[in-house]
Amino acid sequence: MALLAEAQYGVFSRAQAMAAGHNTHSIRVRLESGRWTSVLYNVFGLVGVSHSRQQDLMAAHLWAGSDSVCSGRTSVGLWGAYSLPSDLIDLCVPRKIHSPSKTLLLHRPVSLPPEDVTRKTGIPVTVLDRALYEFAGLVSFPTLECAVDEALRRRLVWLPALHARLETHAVQGRNGTTNLRRVLEERPLDYRATDSPLEDDFVKLVAAYSLPKPERQYRIEGVGRVDFAYPAARIAIELDGYEYHSDRGAFQTDRTRSNKLSLGEWLLLRYTKDDVTLRAALVAEELRTALRMRLGMF
Repeated sequence: MALLAEAQYGVFSRAQAMAAGHNTHSIRVRLESGRWTSVLYNVFGLVGVSHSRQQDLMAAHLWAGSDSVCSGRTSVGLWGAYSLPSDLIDLCVPRKIHSPSKTLLLHRPVSLPPEDVTRKTGIPVTVLDRALYEFAGLVSFPTLECAVDEALRRRLVWLPALHARLETHAVQGRNGTTNLRRVLEERPLDYRATDSPLEDDFVKLVAAYSLPKPERQYRIEGVGRVDFAYPAARIAIELDGYEYHSDRGAFQTDRTRSNKLSLGEWLLLRYTKDDVTLRAALVAEELRTALRMRLGMF
């Protein structure tokens, strides 16, 4: 049982214990002696094993049965495209059962073919394109956008797969179908996600303050690529995460690029995460002023 539990984040089901040679009496003895602990109905854990999020997900799967699969927000989180909620669990169960907890949300799919199921860190999950389709009906539009872009940025999913999933499974009136269709309409097949969530935040800032849309990853002769640019106004924009300038080489590269841009009559504007997220109005006003001044120069 220790070997089995080790492979399952410290938890196991009654059925697994019985298959390993235990009976009702031996299970009760171990629970009463404190060697095992009850996690969920008919799901036990070894005492002394550190608690983890994965342990909760595996316990939920063992409780619901071998045909259950982590889905929606939980699946997208396990794939790394969404910050996984600390307590909520989305679980696909193709039969009617009652949840033992308000944070364990059970979903009954119309169908769950084998090709839509895989494992992530040993836990059964829906494949990411299906997970994002499910996710679309559970979260806000901005959250869906962020998750899709993060998945594309990490190359965890491809736009053709998302388009195919939508067209195959879309149901008129289904919560989330409209949002996912809108996300995909704004991301044609040649769409390239930004290089970081900070760039996503900047794109949203530009849209929120009705600023002209800048060019992304714009290449300037003799300088290289900058995060964003308004070529007609010769304004280059660089976004600096907290890890920026973490070494001397990066610091020197920054100064060299700045000098080259200045010699080419480019205005370089730099913004941090705090600028973009906490001082958005100020950033927008600076950009608006810079555009007004620079467009009259060139």
